[in-house]
Amino acid sequence: MRRVFISSVISGFEEYRNAARKAVEIMGDKPIMSEGFEARPYSSDVSCISEVESSDVYVLIMGADYGYLTLEGISVTHKKYLVARKLDKPILAFIQDCEKEETQVSFQKEVEDYQAGLFRAKFSDPNDLKDEFIKGLRELHLMEQATSPGKFKNRIETALNQIKESSLFDGAELIIAWFPQPTRNIDIVTLEEELDEKFTRMCSNKLAVMRNGYEPQLNREWTGIKSQNNIIAYFDDGLTFFLLDPIIKKEGLIFSNNFVPPSRIKELCSGAYEIFEGNNGWCYIELENMDNVFVHELPESGNNISLPMTQEVSAYFNKLFIPITQIVYNQWIDMCINRFKRIFPQ
Repeated sequence: MRRVFISSVISGFEEYRNAARKAVEIMGDKPIMSEGFEARPYSSDVSCISEVESSDVYVLIMGADYGYLTLEGISVTHKKYLVARKLDKPILAFIQDCEKEETQVSFQKEVEDYQAGLFRAKFSDPNDLKDEFIKGLRELHLMEQATSPGKFKNRIETALNQIKESSLFDGAELIIAWFPQPTRNIDIVTLEEELDEKFTRMCSNKLAVMRNGYEPQLNREWTGIKSQNNIIAYFDDGLTFFLLDPIIKKEGLIFSNNFVPPSRIKELCSGAYEIFEGNNGWCYIELENMDNVFVHELPESGNNISLPMTQEVSAYFNKLFIPITQIVYNQWIDMCINRFKRIFPQ
């Protein structure tokens, strides 16, 4: 049972706090609320901070009012929020869709700018808050049960080594992986019967060209498709692995092999998203074998480029999506592409 600290102003907000309490109890967790601190032998302010420190989850509910100020010049709620951040507590923030005091608007901006360990949602009335509250706690539970970042990276390295045994390609590569959470049990032998359908889907999402055909990849650890330099591999734990050629060869441009266009990365990532299965999971993206290769759109003409003396040869990013949506995924891919452009500049 998780200890869930519910933080908000109290006066005039009782109905919302009661809705939050019910949501926590529905999820089988224990609500920790300042209404129960009055009988403590020490001040309620000290009690609240102590309870934040001992809680498993910190929940912030923001309405119109900022609340009473402490000696530090910030509200009690704001102070508790900062304590939760300092302690790296999982934070769920629920923000009411209403007009707010100027100080509350500033506080809201601070909360929205904070990215690490934070779930955010809007609400309008107590019932809406209760529904969003339950959704947030469920998603937090899924995150707590997910494969750890370290184990996920090890899984990626193992899968890549297994796939490399079937790939002789040594140019720049775009690697995309999707690892559903919780993991799944896939019969990779039965999957062999679906490869024609999967290749058609691969082509419709611009991950392969139909006229090039494909070679079935039937391995002990995975089943997949190889078409030209592109491979899609399906593993028995649900991991889907894409090994893709991001280079666009342009006739008359000698150095086209030295460019990975950002637009091509975006196109391939968008195609991969259409093949992902499941709403929750780890996503991984990597550029590999990038020696003397730039992340930049192809020049219109010219056959002279200056090559850097030293450069990174690979870079990767990963993110746990609970849930994954196309909008959030696209925003993350755009961020990754911008980082790649900085790591592999022309």
